[in-house]
Amino acid sequence: MTVTLVGKNQIARKLKGLSGKVAGSIARRSGSAGARVIRNEARRLAPQESGNLRKAINVRVRRFQNKSGFHFYVAVDNGPSAKHDGWYAHFLEYGTQPHEIKPNKASALNLGSSSAVLYNVVNHPGIAAQPFMRPAFDTKKDDSVKVVSQKLWQNIKKEANK
Repeated sequence: MTVTLVGKNQIARKLKGLSGKVAGSIARRSGSAGARVIRNEARRLAPQESGNLRKAINVRVRRFQNKSGFHFYVAVDNGPSAKHDGWYAHFLEYGTQPHEIKPNKASALNLGSSSAVLYNVVNHPGIAAQPFMRPAFDTKKDDSVKVVSQKLWQNIKKEANK
């Protein structure tokens, strides 16, 4: 998606008048505020069983390699270092086809807490897609851009008055 801000030339001139550190801080705060609009909608739309998935949806900020700006995105945290592991989010977003689950190394699958219940193969029925990330983006992208623009001006004025 390409975002065009109304008054972007005025914003760019104002940011250039500030120190690099201050301008970067303003850009980070403003971009993060815009990304939070989409994050909040994704959290609202995410299927909820335990609440873990909703808590795993967060805003991420990365600096461009040439340090000329920032990249803001909404992502689902996953992996061993994640406070809330949403490793299964893509299955919910896109759904799955029916499939067989077979043991990798063991001779049977244990799907319960009792070691007496063992299976050689399990026929998984698949799951219907329950999209939450894409609909959040589609419905809130314009609001997000407005928030970024508003926050940029608010933060520039705040810094100018110091």
